[in-house]
Amino acid sequence: MFNNKFLFIFFIIINNISIIISSSTLTKLNPWIFEERIQLYDILINSTKIKIFGVDNLNNCFQGFKIQLEWQKETGRSMIINSTDISFNSWWGSMNYYESVVPFLSAMNLGIVPEIEIFNIGDDRYCTIYSECDKELMEPWDIYFQYLIKIKNEEYNDEIQQQLLQFNWDGHMKSLKIGIKLFNDKLNYLSKNEAKFSTGFVHFVDVIALINFNTNYSQILPIFDALPPRMLTNSDHPPIFKGFTKTQTIYTLSVLSINQLYENQILWNYFLNLLKTKTKNENCRNLINQEIINFTKYPESTLIKLLFKLLLTNCN
Repeated sequence: MFNNKFLFIFFIIINNISIIISSSTLTKLNPWIFEERIQLYDILINSTKIKIFGVDNLNNCFQGFKIQLEWQKETGRSMIINSTDISFNSWWGSMNYYESVVPFLSAMNLGIVPEIEIFNIGDDRYCTIYSECDKELMEPWDIYFQYLIKIKNEEYNDEIQQQLLQFNWDGHMKSLKIGIKLFNDKLNYLSKNEAKFSTGFVHFVDVIALINFNTNYSQILPIFDALPPRMLTNSDHPPIFKGFTKTQTIYTLSVLSINQLYENQILWNYFLNLLKTKTKNENCRNLINQEIINFTKYPESTLIKLLFKLLLTNCN
């Protein structure tokens, strides 16, 4: 008779998804310890190594998620205490929970990653077992990982890549949509400028989601290299940010301007609808995608100005 361990190993083998051998010995994980949340991403990334992500797996969508978490720690946004722990009061840390633990639980439910007990802090907003999570929250992540299993042996092609990115963005945006409502109270721990930047960043993600922006290693790294190197304070007076490079200043102003546009819901919805209509045209979507990639490397003006310019461009 096979015991559960052998059945689990057999399931993974037949689905041809790689698992880090060392991760199988890990039985408990505390995602509020920074290094353990990073370890969670490592397990997730290595457990979803399929052909379309390349031999080096750098095209894996979760590479960008891991880079974002590292940036949050380096810039003080994780509010690290005792040199190791992500603060429960961290808005960024809480939002990231929905982009790390939540997809991990979905992958675990489908047998893609090993069974690991997630530390529970006693707050219902942070589910630690799949069955306790909001079904609306989990559904798009389930669809993403189910598709990942379906295409595990497929060679790269653009149609599969675009569908995979769309499913990943569906999960990503659902996590942000639900998280931003649940963790609104944690914005009170931030300065007014940082709170505006934080909510603006969520809506910056709204924009890049519409064009199916790839959150792989090579496309995300330049963004976080250019984002503010510290939390904003009430002593910052836009467009002046002490110690920021020109690129960091432009990026920060871009996110703040997106937040300002979002505060006018009529204009924001009009802008998003225009962008959504534009991106239905494949040529336009590719153009906007390429221009945003260029912007991440060599920003000259704010992203909002660039996008409005692109909306007026004939790309047929």
